[in-house]
Amino acid sequence: MAKVTRYSVIRKTDKDFQKILNVALQDLTKEIQKNISSRMSVDKAVSTAIADIDYPVIIKNAIADQSVEIMRVASDGNKDALVSRRWVLGNKWQDDKLTLSGKVNDLSRMDEVKAALKIGMNNRRSWIGTAEEISKRDLTKGDTPKYLDELITSARKVYKGNYSDYQQYKLNVTRAMGRVDKLAQNGAPTSRLKAAYQAVIDTTEAASREEFEKAVKYAVQAKARYNAERLARTERARAYAEGTYQEAWDNPDVIGIQYELNDGHPRRDICDVHCGIDLFGLGAGCYPLDHLPVYPFHPNCICQMSYIYGEDEIKKRPDYSNAIGFIDGLSDNGLESIFGVGGAEKVAKNPGKWRDYLSGWQGLKNISDLIKI
Repeated sequence: MAKVTRYSVIRKTDKDFQKILNVALQDLTKEIQKNISSRMSVDKAVSTAIADIDYPVIIKNAIADQSVEIMRVASDGNKDALVSRRWVLGNKWQDDKLTLSGKVNDLSRMDEVKAALKIGMNNRRSWIGTAEEISKRDLTKGDTPKYLDELITSARKVYKGNYSDYQQYKLNVTRAMGRVDKLAQNGAPTSRLKAAYQAVIDTTEAASREEFEKAVKYAVQAKARYNAERLARTERARAYAEGTYQEAWDNPDVIGIQYELNDGHPRRDICDVHCGIDLFGLGAGCYPLDHLPVYPFHPNCICQMSYIYGEDEIKKRPDYSNAIGFIDGLSDNGLESIFGVGGAEKVAKNPGKWRDYLSGWQGLKNISDLIKI
């Protein structure tokens, strides 16, 4: 039995999507920073920026265009582009019953981005408040002592992103404020001591602006990027499956499909089961066309599919007990990663019922039930 894969088209479209996403997120970051600087609330700043750069349309069109291309390549040209695009935009893949437009709009609410921004902004305000409290102390005499130098140095470290130094910074603030209380006399600070404290204020204010920019960049890059990439990968995988199933259906020489883990597979999960068990005596991850697992196996799935060629149709029923050997070979950590803590305990006691404890298991389907267009 020979095999062939067209997964390379997903790699290419992923690179193309990253380029589009990078530009969109850079524009979004700048707009959010501008809006917050003009004293908009975080919620309004994010929502306005999303609308101004037309973020949902950019993401939706990028995913739709690439999904159509993936279908075309995976189906060996058997999918009409216009029909495919209409289907990609209008089809409801998942239990959430949302079209691609609905998913992008849901993603564009960016609740996680707003929450991360609010935390960053609150931290910024609290640090500015600490510096302002120091500046309000009345001083009478003194020089620029070591404890002030330590305070300024630690402040610079913290505000430049060395958050591991924050505890030391807070300790230096406490020490400095204690010394200030002892130095206060007659309500007239000396110029040098006042200048030293002004250095703390200047450092704090400059760094708080840097912290603000970092907060926006982190919120957009860490949260918005992950969510957009997750949606794009999932939609690409579904398009890849649709095209692959169509070609398998149209080609009489294809008798089955093999599912394999991608080299970048990050951790054990349901993919390891689908790709690792041999239910038909055909090899690990090999299934006849009338008994296929539902792909993608989970959001963000990057498993690969390839055709199994042969002269005779495979007419076998699945032997689910064949999976027990695979399960027995898993470590305790592997069991927990795939089945969860509670599920791992249950499957260890009763491995024959592994399907009951595997979250995301949707059974095996005939290929005709998996082709959507």
